Amino acid sequence: KEQLDDRRRTGHREGDLFSYLLEARFDDEPLDDEVLLDMCTVLTLAGLDTTRAELAYMFHHLAQHPEHRQRLIEDPEIIPLAVEETLRYYTIIFGDGRKVTRDVEFHGVQLKKGDMVYGLVSGANRDPRHWEQADEFVIDRKKNNHFGFASGPHRCLGMHLARREMAIAVDEWLKVIPDFELATDAQLFERGGGAMMSLSTLPLRWEVKS
Repeated sequence: KEQLDDRRRTGHREGDLFSYLLEARFDDEPLDDEVLLDMCTVLTLAGLDTTRAELAYMFHHLAQHPEHRQRLIEDPEIIPLAVEETLRYYTIIFGDGRKVTRDVEFHGVQLKKGDMVYGLVSGANRDPRHWEQADEFVIDRKKNNHFGFASGPHRCLGMHLARREMAIAVDEWLKVIPDFELATDAQLFERGGGAMMSLSTLPLRWEVKS
């Protein structure tokens, strides 16, 4: 809030996202402080907690599927495709809530304006009517319009940052540690809080080569 006030007062801009949002307009009006700060908060969370959780599932998968790991090592160009498939197959967000904007009937259910509905994202991402091999992890899946970041005007603000962070993390890790495995045979514990689930721990083992 202090930076926001300072930049509004001085007109100073640094070419970053914060400066861009200060200049952004919606319906010809500048964003108010509450909306602007909320957007920055969501972006930060997307780049930290949710990305960390999604990366844990991706590394867990690669630890158990050396053939997929080898594909990424041999062809790092498909890492972004593997990231998208991870977001589809290992959906960490349970669902998304939406407010009904007008009276409508949906699949025989009467919904009133102002009602809240909740869509199960993980179910949509495994719907066999939409996906070929819906319950398989296809590491180089080309058509992958998943709902990992929701959709429409309220889709995740930090989705581009999250995608970039995941791709870089996997690429750099495999350059240094191409061979690794789970360090335990025990069932890993998943925790869920609010609308997100994650692995509590991910013990990995690899050899240090001189």
